[in-house]
Amino acid sequence: MVALGEALVLAALALALVAASSHAAAVAPGTILAVASDVAHLLEVGVWLGSLIPLALLLRTASHEPGADARPVAVLAARRFSRAALVAMAVLIASGVMSALAQVESVAALVGTPHGRFLLAKLALLVPILTLAGVNRARILPALPGPSAMRRLAAFVTLEASLALVLLILAAAMTLTTPARHAQPLSPLSFRLSLDEWPDASITRCGHCSVASLPYSAG
Repeated sequence: MVALGEALVLAALALALVAASSHAAAVAPGTILAVASDVAHLLEVGVWLGSLIPLALLLRTASHEPGADARPVAVLAARRFSRAALVAMAVLIASGVMSALAQVESVAALVGTPHGRFLLAKLALLVPILTLAGVNRARILPALPGPSAMRRLAAFVTLEASLALVLLILAAAMTLTTPARHAQPLSPLSFRLSLDEWPDASITRCGHCSVASLPYSAG
C-alpha cells in the first residue's frame, strides 16, 4: 500500500512537470490554477484509462467458461472501478471546463481554430463514453455475476476503452496546436453576416409581408 502511495505521488510530480511546460504555463494571470487544473486532468485520465484497459481484459477472460474462477474477482473489480470512475469523470469534466475557459475564451475561437475544433471533437466523443458508463452502472453491474451480463459488460468496457484511446489521440493533437486564445479564428462558413450595415438594409415588400435584405460579407 505504501508503495502504491509513493507511485501515485511520483506520478503526480511527473505530471506536474509536464503541465508546467505545457500550454497551461502560458496562461496569465492564473498560471498556478491552470497548471493545477492540467495536473488534475492528466492524473484522472491516468486513473480512468489506466484501469479501464486491464478491466476490459479481466472481464473478457471471466466471461468465458475457462475463466469462470475469475468471475468473483472481475465483479469486485468492476464495482470498485465504477465508483472510482465516477469520481475521476467528475474531476475530468471540472478540470476540462477550467482548461477550456483558460485556453479558448470565446465561441469564435472554439469553432474557428484547430485547437477549438479538436476540443469539440473530444466533447462529441465524450457523449457515447458517458452513455456507455451510465448503462454499465445502472443496468449491467446489478446483473453480475451472470455469464451473459459479464459478456455484455466486457464488450461495453472494451468499446469504452477504444473510444477513450481515440479521446487520448485527440488530446495529444491539441497539444500540438496553438491554443485557441492565441490563434486567429477563421469562420468555417463561406460567408458571415455583417451587423455593421444593418441600419442600411433595404426592405423588399411583397404583398402583405416585408422581407429585409441583409448584407453579408465574404468570409
